[in-house]
Amino acid sequence: MLKLPPDAVAKLERLRAEPKFQADASGFYTGVHDAYQRARAEAVINGLIHSIENGLSKTPTKQFVLAEFGAALNTLDLTDTEDREQACCYIELIMDCVGLDSSDGLLNKWLYGFDPKSIR
Repeated sequence: MLKLPPDAVAKLERLRAEPKFQADASGFYTGVHDAYQRARAEAVINGLIHSIENGLSKTPTKQFVLAEFGAALNTLDLTDTEDREQACCYIELIMDCVGLDSSDGLLNKWLYGFDPKSIR
């Protein structure tokens, strides 16, 4: 069971309302340049946030959240590494909202194809 912060749903709602995959003010991340691809990626992340908001009341577990992450990441067709890293940043923001401290290597596996922590 996750120990959800009392304002988890409010934080998720605020995050869902923010634009995603757009250039940041610092110029460090230049955003997804193709408008269709940007809208599609934003819809995937917003859909993920929505499913987590709805599912947490019935299944407030780490396994539920990680399964939702995996399903959403598998639908993202981002090929640019910076865009894939940005998708992981959104997942990490969701993790912060729900009080989840680790993706158990899921983000590393999706981004890099392996979890560096598993190599010894």
